[in-house]
Amino acid sequence: MLKTRKRWISLLVVLTFLLTLLPAGMAFAGTTYEALTTPTLGAGDTGDLGTLHVKIDPCAQTSKALISLPDDFEIVSYTASVSTSTYQIEDISDNEVKVTINAPSPAGEVDFYLTFNVNVPDDFSGDVTAVITALSGQFTSGEVVLAKVGTGELTLSVPSIPDITESGTTSDKIKINIKENVANALKEYTDSVKLTLPKGFSWILDDRGDGYGTILNVTNGTVDPDVYYTVSERHLYVVCNDTSGKYLYRIYAGIDVDATEAKLGEVKVTVGGRSSSSPSSLVVAEYVDYGVTIEAKDAPDVLAGRLEQEVGDIVIKELSGDSLVGGRTIILTLPKKAKFNSYNLSSEGGIAVDTANLNTDLNQLKIKLAENGTSAGKIKLEDVTVDLAIDISAGDLVIEASGSAGVEGKITVAKVLAPITVTANEVEVKIGVKDQAAGDITITEAQAEALIKDGEILIEAPSGVSWATTPTVTVTEGDLDLGTVQKDGRCLYIPIDSESSTASTIKISNVKFTVDRTVPEGTIELKIGGDALNESASVFTDSDWAAKVVNAVCVTPAPGETKVTAVLKVGDTVMKVNDAEVTMDAAPYIKNSRLYVSARFCANAFGVPDSNIIWDNASKTATIMAGARVIVMKVGSNVMYVNGAAITMDTAPELAPPGRVMLPIGWLALA
Repeated sequence: MLKTRKRWISLLVVLTFLLTLLPAGMAFAGTTYEALTTPTLGAGDTGDLGTLHVKIDPCAQTSKALISLPDDFEIVSYTASVSTSTYQIEDISDNEVKVTINAPSPAGEVDFYLTFNVNVPDDFSGDVTAVITALSGQFTSGEVVLAKVGTGELTLSVPSIPDITESGTTSDKIKINIKENVANALKEYTDSVKLTLPKGFSWILDDRGDGYGTILNVTNGTVDPDVYYTVSERHLYVVCNDTSGKYLYRIYAGIDVDATEAKLGEVKVTVGGRSSSSPSSLVVAEYVDYGVTIEAKDAPDVLAGRLEQEVGDIVIKELSGDSLVGGRTIILTLPKKAKFNSYNLSSEGGIAVDTANLNTDLNQLKIKLAENGTSAGKIKLEDVTVDLAIDISAGDLVIEASGSAGVEGKITVAKVLAPITVTANEVEVKIGVKDQAAGDITITEAQAEALIKDGEILIEAPSGVSWATTPTVTVTEGDLDLGTVQKDGRCLYIPIDSESSTASTIKISNVKFTVDRTVPEGTIELKIGGDALNESASVFTDSDWAAKVVNAVCVTPAPGETKVTAVLKVGDTVMKVNDAEVTMDAAPYIKNSRLYVSARFCANAFGVPDSNIIWDNASKTATIMAGARVIVMKVGSNVMYVNGAAITMDTAPELAPPGRVMLPIGWLALA
């Protein structure tokens, strides 16, 4: 055991001594080899191999190596270059050279490039591998494949795959490239290459006038009379009578379709014949049915109540030529609360547009097609903008396609967002009571800039409900700037002095309502609108409100709580009910020492809604239903009926301009 340890110690000392003799930095120097290209050559050819790249990083020593090609290869010549250094090449044998690379001063990266021109043996096939044997310095031993030698291979490919229908090929011919990877790869046979179609398809000639199918020699741009093709139903045969080079050929052909047997989808031919070819199968066409697709490229978010909102582009595409017939129409229809503002219409391929017009409501675009070509085409509707009503439904904005051209379907072109969401607390209020606390209201923007600068939010209470005081309005989230809030009867106005850069929230607190006697039991629903929300009011004149919210519930006060004060003035159409002003359509007057007022407004003052006041014009009778009491009065009669009981009055109801029933208020109040 002791002897073994001493031996390892001796080896380490020697290694340490040797490392001290290496130039600085050379302990981990790297040498790599690669082929810049790997061309394909034929057996018996003369040509260049791929360029060998030797990289030494850093190079600090003169380095030598032997580079050998496979047996029977003959090096005809070579070219070489080196960076930041010098080199020497010595011929050793027909297939070997010795390379010396001198170290630069100072030491640094060296790139050496070497290209052999060779004669390839007649019986050789496979990889041409260069073997590098290190002789001294920083070369390392290794191998690099510089070329491949085939045995006459052809490579088949299709530059483009056309669509065909049951009518077969039309203006788009089937194109198939045949590339000779080596000279004379296309063998001299009547079936040098054989292409077989699947069932339901058959080849047709692109006749040059001499009975043979066209094959173009792409390399020299001519038609070679010794290379052509013939067809027999599903089979196409490339006939080669003579070749003398290494060429790229192109077949031009057509396909007939038997719709009873052919299957939709890829048309894949089987590759065979006497020449060595790859791949073994090839897709030459796509068999498609007649038809049209319509799609939207995108569905961006848009805001209700805004003008010129950009939606997704629309593409109408033929699955095959002649799917859309000239003279027919495509109709694209938006919902009623949306209108087309602008668009760019274009077409391409074998399809054209004759006219495109909007209807009077601007929500329907009618496209009439011109006579079309035979190749498949498409219609594009780009840069489409729409105007949206404030009360359009949130969610998908859908365009419906219809018309005589057969384009049908629904596509989503945008997502509609309501500009705000509104929530509130519900608080109980009483009919006929002033200054009552109602629920707080919260308004939240759907996104930044949803509320428009220099506009106002309008919050409108229902008839009979007014804002008793100006509430407290604050921005609780975001950076909206508000102006001075004002109230006016049923309406509250909140000015927007500047738009938000982040979605903001407004809170309305300390809300107080005055509820008059005309308000029925049930919820008090507020409507929210205004030009801060509704930019499209001039386009959609019947759409005003962005949202509705309930923040109070009306109840009838308990007995003893009800107190109604109505103040009327003879000759004045303004009546005050609990300090709230009501404008009547007929002024009170005195007759026979009795005060006559409008039947409807008098009943309203006592808390009777319009729905409980009935006028029978034929009998000139007014019926008023006030709670559990039914009061009937007839024009010209001094008898009043209360729940069927007759009461004789000292005066009678009468008609007064503008055709209003005027009642003696004293007797009605008594009833």
